[in-house]
Amino acid sequence: MDQLLKPEGDVIAEHRATLAWRIVSVVLLGIPAGVLLTAAWSAPRDNATVLSIVGAVLIALCAFIFSQQGKVRVVLRTDGVERWGLRGELWALRWEDATQLRYQARRVRVHGLDAMLLLYLFPSLGKSVKIGFVDANGRSCKLPSSLKAMDVLGERVIEHHTAAQFPVVRAALDRGEDVRFGDSLSLDREQVSVKKLFGGMKRCLLSDVEKVNIDDGKLKIRQRGKTFAFAGFRVAKVPNAFLFVKLFESARPGIAAAAGPSQAAFRHVG
Repeated sequence: MDQLLKPEGDVIAEHRATLAWRIVSVVLLGIPAGVLLTAAWSAPRDNATVLSIVGAVLIALCAFIFSQQGKVRVVLRTDGVERWGLRGELWALRWEDATQLRYQARRVRVHGLDAMLLLYLFPSLGKSVKIGFVDANGRSCKLPSSLKAMDVLGERVIEHHTAAQFPVVRAALDRGEDVRFGDSLSLDREQVSVKKLFGGMKRCLLSDVEKVNIDDGKLKIRQRGKTFAFAGFRVAKVPNAFLFVKLFESARPGIAAAAGPSQAAFRHVG
């Protein structure tokens, strides 16, 4: 296992945890604990002991969540990312060592007046954004989903990770290698290959591909003259999905490499 270096570049941004989960912990744990402890004072001795224990446990959980969320933060640097928590720095990873970026964004659908009120007061609770990495040693690293401005964080991570990994995959493509994006998708200098539902691969020449884009949380590959998409994937199922889009754009005949992921790539919330 290789010893990976820590990022040392300039700090770009720092994202801390929102207040939403701390307020939720008060509503779900703190207030019930207060009710139980209040009832314990007026309850018979036998019941008072049980109520006091349960109330104390709920208060301890509420205090732990408050303390833990206060320490949660992610630091973005020009050359990598750091994850901080209750025990200090939990891990740090350079963009060039993050061989895989896994990204998922979706809207959380809720029912009930109370849930709708919480979403109105704290819109961030209505979105679920998950960002994870796999480093050069195969270790998985995940960012917390309770951070402020998760959409902005996602765009920053995608931009810097794609910029760092693009020269590597482009060089592999120029050497004639087959660049894989998970088990179901690959790209070489002549064609894009997709795994069939019942095994085997189907292929499409790059010159026959009309468009590749990411929209509404889905990666779609459209073939010229075809009504239905040649292939479609949930972005969460394709490692380095945004990197695939940029690599395809650079390999497509007659089209120069784009400066970065297209703006359509960021319409990712389904």
